[in-house]
Amino acid sequence: MQKPTTPSVPSMPSVSRPAPPMVRFVVFEGTKYRQVLDATPFGKDQRTGYLAAYPENGDEPLWLLKVYTTTRVEHLEQDVQDVFFTKMELDADKRQLLIENESGNSFVVDIDSKSVK
Repeated sequence: MQKPTTPSVPSMPSVSRPAPPMVRFVVFEGTKYRQVLDATPFGKDQRTGYLAAYPENGDEPLWLLKVYTTTRVEHLEQDVQDVFFTKMELDADKRQLLIENESGNSFVVDIDSKSVK
């Protein structure tokens, strides 16, 4: 006797956001600066909007800095609300990182004071 089979249900396409933009890290004076793709494992209050500084050849962050705040809407998927960097450039003379995000906002990070202007 053959067991009844359940008809297969076509899978729904994912409504998740596309992959974050590829933003190259910056190395300056032995320190590597890069975007944090998920800051929550570091105990931070949001996934995106953070910059991390690492020793040039190290894997443990020296520090993390919140560059901008992301606003969440409870009933929406969390990953579609992430706002990632789209650009990060070094202004070595001013010792600053210039950062732009997917919302079109621009930020200046002073790497000495670890502050956002």
